[in-house]
Amino acid sequence: MGSRRTLSIHQRLLLAASLVLSAFLGLTGLALDKAFRSASEDALQARLFSSVYALLAAAEESEVGELRMPDVLTDPRFNRPDSGLYAQVSGLKSQYLWHSASSLGRRLDFSQMMSPGESKIERFKLADGDAMGLSFGVVWEDFEGRELQYVLAVGEDLKPLQEQVGTFRDTLFLWLGGAALLLLLVQGWVLSWGLLPATRGGAGTDGH
Repeated sequence: MGSRRTLSIHQRLLLAASLVLSAFLGLTGLALDKAFRSASEDALQARLFSSVYALLAAAEESEVGELRMPDVLTDPRFNRPDSGLYAQVSGLKSQYLWHSASSLGRRLDFSQMMSPGESKIERFKLADGDAMGLSFGVVWEDFEGRELQYVLAVGEDLKPLQEQVGTFRDTLFLWLGGAALLLLLVQGWVLSWGLLPATRGGAGTDGH
């Protein structure tokens, strides 16, 4: 009878410890996954800001001092169709609208009305997936001293980011699953070893 009682205690302890361990590893996995995804998106936003500043540095002046973009940019991704990196420059009061060669045949729904110095991160749909974009308002002074407002916008395909996050998630949960299985086996052995004296004591009492 004592042996049966000890076996029941062992099962209860093992079940309780297994539930706690599973919950802990599951929450740890979710937290790490969220942190990695957040860090990846922050890095993408930082790249978008760098690309906007690169556009502004590459801007040229027209014959009257208005902002104009060159046909070819330093970053080759802007010059290659479907590269995954797109750019657009539009004048708020003028008819000027420029698109990078990479955005050929694509509709880019960037924000059009932006105050000078204002920036906006947004997501929008592409024909073959999602993209993250950054719109940035600037002021450009022409030769007559007039302040002209423009919106510089860049967008990047989210597919590489999603694939990176997916790979990390698969690897993370594979390792956590393996660690959980190993810990459960060790945990079961430790509980069996710890309850061994009680098992022997119960057996001895029954025999007596």
